[in-house]
Amino acid sequence: MNGSWVVRSAMFATLCLRSHVSAQVPAAPAAQAAKPVAAAAPAATVAPAATAPVAKPAAVAAAAAPAAAAAPAAPAPVMKPEAARAEVLQTAKQRLASGDDANVRAALQTLSELGGDPAAEAIVARLHRGLPPQLIELAIDSLVLLHRPSAAPALLELAQHRRAPIRARAIGALGALHARNAQSALLFALDDPSPDVRSAAALALGAVGNARALPALWAAADRGVEHALDAVASLATPAEVKTVLGRAHEGDITPVKAVLQGLMARKTFPLDAKVNLVRALQKLGTPSARACLVQWLDERKTEGEPRLRQALFAAIKQIDSAHAPIKFESAAAPGAKP
Repeated sequence: MNGSWVVRSAMFATLCLRSHVSAQVPAAPAAQAAKPVAAAAPAATVAPAATAPVAKPAAVAAAAAPAAAAAPAAPAPVMKPEAARAEVLQTAKQRLASGDDANVRAALQTLSELGGDPAAEAIVARLHRGLPPQLIELAIDSLVLLHRPSAAPALLELAQHRRAPIRARAIGALGALHARNAQSALLFALDDPSPDVRSAAALALGAVGNARALPALWAAADRGVEHALDAVASLATPAEVKTVLGRAHEGDITPVKAVLQGLMARKTFPLDAKVNLVRALQKLGTPSARACLVQWLDERKTEGEPRLRQALFAAIKQIDSAHAPIKFESAAAPGAKP
């Protein structure tokens, strides 16, 4: 009896041990191994999921680019000429107002190319605010290029500048602009301490002066002011020819030859007055008068008024005829024995 109890006790212990182990151990390996096979089967039949978009290769993108470029771009707005001009003017004014020399120079060039009264007014306003001497001269040149009479008052002020080069530049500009109201200032400048200013004043008077300036110009010529005689030639009337020839001492026209040349070359000097001038030189009959007539004839061999050429030829022939014996004697004198 004791032996059978022992056996039954041992069998019970074995069963309890098996039950405990089964509760702790997971499902059988066979069931776990079947799961991958079962899961793999549906994967072959289920439709593939949607994939993320793949970037196109560079070649494909390049091929698509012309199609995008072919689409017409929206046209840029076109600025009206008046608006564009106003914008350029405003920009130039801003640069002109700066203290940088390079900006001021660029602005002066832009304004001289732009043209018009607003450009001239901008330069005049900048001159009134003050500029370095070298920029003042450049501003004067810009006003000449603009050729606006409205710049004359500013130039008249500069004609009194303390620096002689600026005075000369301003006076030359008054002549270039044909400022008719500048004659009084130009006559005053004929007595300027600077020879360059006096010379510029004489040239300017030749451009803008009138016959009332002739006495002052003759006086300036007597003082040796350069271009004074050129100005006389520009302003003299036919009635002044007698005054001109009256300065030919003993028939020598050399001191007034510049005036005579200018009168003969002047397109506004009447043809009749030129013919009368030729005849006046013929009456003088001096070597200097004849040389002047020959020069004028040579200058008009192929062009010029036929009437004037005929007058020149006749005057030279008359002088030669009147002095033929003298020429013959003078030619024979070197070979004659004492």
